[in-house]
Amino acid sequence: MKDGNLPAREVVGFGGVGYYVSEKTTPDLFYAFRADHWGRGLATELGTAALAYAFARPEVAFVNASAKPVNAASIRVLEKCGLRLVRYVPEVDRRLYRITRGEWEAGASRRVTEDGQGASGGWQRK
Repeated sequence: MKDGNLPAREVVGFGGVGYYVSEKTTPDLFYAFRADHWGRGLATELGTAALAYAFARPEVAFVNASAKPVNAASIRVLEKCGLRLVRYVPEVDRRLYRITRGEWEAGASRRVTEDGQGASGGWQRK
């Protein structure tokens, strides 16, 4: 806490839905946080908000994400955000996950946050 009452403003991570520069580019959910901020629900909150923002764009039909198989926490974040396992990609030792617009729209009202209370904030679909 800064000044005893207000939280300090510091960068603890980043993420969103973006496109890699390549011939076969796809929208991808990504995030990274400082280790001392893991386990606080920040990645799930960011992921859900980023997906809501992405699917507000009519041209986005699906969003991909990937995680190393040993990264159980990141896999859990992707699943809590509604992504499903598509396949394992051995060349890069990653699991590919995806959520389609239809899956997002069908499950948006059922998503939960770390506290189990459901998604909150201005970005939640109502």
